[in-house]
Amino acid sequence: MNTIVVVMRADHKLYPPVARSAAEIARLRDLEHHLRCARGLSIRAVQTAMLDQGIKRSIGMIWRDLNQYECPRCSTAPRPAPPPDPRMKARPVAWR
Repeated sequence: MNTIVVVMRADHKLYPPVARSAAEIARLRDLEHHLRCARGLSIRAVQTAMLDQGIKRSIGMIWRDLNQYECPRCSTAPRPAPPPDPRMKARPVAWR
C-alpha cells in the first residue's frame, strides 16, 4: 500500500508538500497521455491509475494537461473537420 503525503493550506485544500519541478511536471504529463492515449482510459481512470502509483492529481489538472499538451501520439491522429459556420449559409441569388 502506498502512502501519500499531503499538506492542508490556508484555503483548506490538500496539496502536495513541495512544488514540483518542470521535469517532474513533464513526466506526469507523459504518464497521463500514455494512460489516456495508449491504454484508452477515462480521466477518472487515469486519476485512479496514478493514485495507485502514489501520485495525487486532481481531475481538473489531468484534464488541463490532456487538453493543453499534445503528445506525439495525439499529433499524428487526423483531426476532424471543423463544423461549418452557421453565419455562412448559402443564400439564393435572383438573377434578372
